[in-house]
Amino acid sequence: MAKARYKTKQMTELHTFLQSVQGQHVTVQEIRDYFKDREIAVGTTTIYRIMRAAIIANAKNVEN
Repeated sequence: MAKARYKTKQMTELHTFLQSVQGQHVTVQEIRDYFKDREIAVGTTTIYRIMRAAIIANAKNVEN
């Protein structure tokens, strides 16, 4: 059975940020600053976890 996909506020905001900087190199610190400016609590581990999940999902989409 596949895991259910869910969207958290942090995940949605991270996707919004990444779309706004598409094609540019950004650091995790820049992502954390983005969240801090919007007063959204998010840890570094959460950012890495969301990024990892996005990369895996993208790789699966490319394979199909």
